[in-house]
Amino acid sequence: MEPSVLLLSSPDDEGIRDVQKKIVASGVPTLLVDTSSPFNSPDFSIRITPQAESVQIVGKDFVFDCSQLRSIWLRSVNCLSFRLAEKHGLTEAESHFLINDYIEFLCGALRVLGTRTFVLNSPDRSMSSARKMWQLQTAATLGFIIPRTLGTKNFGELMRWLASEKIERVAVKTSRIGGYWTLEDGKEVLNRIYTSVFSLEELELERESIGTVSATYQEYIAKKIELRVTVVGDEVFSCAIDNQNSSNPNVREDWRLVDADSEMRCYEYPLPVHIKERCINLVRLCNLHFGCIDFILTPEGEFVFLEINASGEWLWIKRWDAALAEKISAALANLLVNPPPHISP
Repeated sequence: MEPSVLLLSSPDDEGIRDVQKKIVASGVPTLLVDTSSPFNSPDFSIRITPQAESVQIVGKDFVFDCSQLRSIWLRSVNCLSFRLAEKHGLTEAESHFLINDYIEFLCGALRVLGTRTFVLNSPDRSMSSARKMWQLQTAATLGFIIPRTLGTKNFGELMRWLASEKIERVAVKTSRIGGYWTLEDGKEVLNRIYTSVFSLEELELERESIGTVSATYQEYIAKKIELRVTVVGDEVFSCAIDNQNSSNPNVREDWRLVDADSEMRCYEYPLPVHIKERCINLVRLCNLHFGCIDFILTPEGEFVFLEINASGEWLWIKRWDAALAEKISAALANLLVNPPPHISP
């Protein structure tokens, strides 16, 4: 039986595997193609006829027409320069060229396929919506409260801004979501870059490093809890992250640093209707069908928008609230099996 849902990701992605199981259980056949690096999927190709009458996807053991597909999900593209350089004897320049060319191939292929079938988060749209400054501006136009924010690598400008805004503590973030890989004892290690909080005195000690890289600086917002809001189509799932009673001060600032389940609690949180509606509208303005939105809920009850991630994770919720994680996976499976009316990108 020809697959109806095409999944493009790494086979190690637990989230996509969880969704795939639910799709198959509903009686809809799927195909998972490993697109995690140029060397993992050498047989993944796309054919376009001169008259543009058909688009075919060609793999090692399959050829099928895109018109047979209900939907496609490009979950992630995880190709990294040092891995290619180490494993295939490439220089850094060669690695960067190959990676960028491969990403362009995938983006181009998905744009073509998107003219024929539903694509869950076009890579073009995912990348364009990933810019944090644009996210903040767009969220503000929808009525969300956002932190006062500065993007800079100029230490003097940073200190002038903090003084003019009377900000005494600042949260420092990268300009994009992610991290970097290193090779340690022959093993690949992902070094994630987490949010850090600095006082004015601590910033002075970092004067030289601040001048070497652009970063995003935001006023420190006091937290009652944090919220991870996952939007799937028109469905909204909200998870409270209660990390303020942790004995680890780093976990209180960035819950992703948690080690023990007892360091924080997570549970489904009832959002006000107007916040739900704004979350759906934000995802639509980003031209996405799926997005994970992070908020701070202040002690005064204000919802402060932080960012949206078009490739956000949700299975981590399972450690504390398996039922909520299950709902999100089921909603993603349903969206891929029963996609909305197709609109070409």
